Amino acid sequence: MKPKFIMLIGVPGSDKSTYAKKISEKYKIKILSSDSIRKELYGSEEIQKDNWKVFEKLNKIAINSLKNGESVIYDATNINMKRRIHLLNSLPICEKRCIIFISSLELCIERQNFRDRKVPNYVIEKQIKSFQVPYFYEGWDYIDIINYDSLKIKRLFKESM
Repeated sequence: MKPKFIMLIGVPGSDKSTYAKKISEKYKIKILSSDSIRKELYGSEEIQKDNWKVFEKLNKIAINSLKNGESVIYDATNINMKRRIHLLNSLPICEKRCIIFISSLELCIERQNFRDRKVPNYVIEKQIKSFQVPYFYEGWDYIDIINYDSLKIKRLFKESM
């Protein structure tokens, strides 16, 4: 059976990390998080410098894990299409699934009250405006959408499947 690469896509406060923990516990899948790499490299998740270094390391771990047959959850905002495509093209053979988290700006900001590390409201707003929707031509096998504002989950599959 092919390992699974599950990329979570959404702005801060859209519930990605909480969902990742639930999936990880239920299916025993390793979580790879840009926040944990920042903490490892710089001692704190809040340090937002040298993103290229963070993602270089995160991508290397993901690729090596998949090569070893391990499924992974890739937890970061992942809102940039070019960066997603670049990573997908470098992955070994695996099932490629993205889960898009849709939440209103108000709900994301409200969730900040329950987080240890708070992302400034203007950053969330900026990321919502620059969010690039994932498409199958990027290389996905599956695209799932979770809309927390209406509590709906929608699954999309390639037409050929």
